[in-house]
Amino acid sequence: MQRLQHKVLHLVAVLLVVTFVTFTLMNLLPGDVALAILGNGATPEGVARVRVELGLNDPLWLRYVRWLIRIAHGDFGRSYISGELVSEALARSLPVSVELMALSLVLSVSLAIPTGLIAAYRAGRPVDRFLGLVASVLLAVPSFILSLVMMFLFALGLGWFPAVGYVPISEGVLANLRTLAIPVATLALVEWPGFMLILRSDAIEVLQQDYILLAKAKGLRDGQILFRHVLKLSSFTLLTVIGWTVATLIAGALVIENIFALPGVGRLIVSAISSRDFMVVQGAVTIVAVGYVLVNFAVDMLYAMLDPRIIR
Repeated sequence: MQRLQHKVLHLVAVLLVVTFVTFTLMNLLPGDVALAILGNGATPEGVARVRVELGLNDPLWLRYVRWLIRIAHGDFGRSYISGELVSEALARSLPVSVELMALSLVLSVSLAIPTGLIAAYRAGRPVDRFLGLVASVLLAVPSFILSLVMMFLFALGLGWFPAVGYVPISEGVLANLRTLAIPVATLALVEWPGFMLILRSDAIEVLQQDYILLAKAKGLRDGQILFRHVLKLSSFTLLTVIGWTVATLIAGALVIENIFALPGVGRLIVSAISSRDFMVVQGAVTIVAVGYVLVNFAVDMLYAMLDPRIIR
């Protein structure tokens, strides 16, 4: 219980630091949000009036405290530019990003588990060297380059999938998956090498344990040994890395969403930053930070499920 309380306090501290840093950085951007609101017809009097109405003349710490109080009551505020509720903008864009990242994570892990175990079981052999070569190439390719290559091959070249755009899942599951196929595959291929190499390294060590050698001597099939015994004890590091990878997925999703014109949180943040829409950026970053710390918290709790010797 004490450890759980410590983790919760740590998560709260992380959220406060992330939101305050974001709030500060947004206020350090050049330009004036009042000018962005009023447009070309802005006058000095109008700018001064808007700044007073929005409280932009108040000290930074005071504006941050006011924002925290509103957030505690579930009020994310309104967009300075469009006047739309930030909560409505997030409710519209968040499902797109969550679907993109969840499908990418599932696909990358689904690829990493069999390939990592096979590479470990055949360590030093041609299949291991081949997988290592593919992983090294993918690790060296930036996500935006890989996304453009995938778009050129499977959308513009073969015409299997649309190059840009998004179809909500409410309009058809297959149509939705077709629009996400290339973005999901791109993010999955970016994350797969790290997962595979980490699992391979841990699995090689586990395969040298005495009880694995005993299982082989008893005549257990390779699949039973790898997936029933080796995978469980080799997954601790992989779980940790999956938790850390959420941050990488968020960063990758920001790039991918803008390349493929997906209306997710990443695209919302980029648009809001360009227009100095503080409320939208702050709300989006808060949701992203909450998701990140909750995923890492869940991963930490999963350790006890995999190994009861770990004390909560």
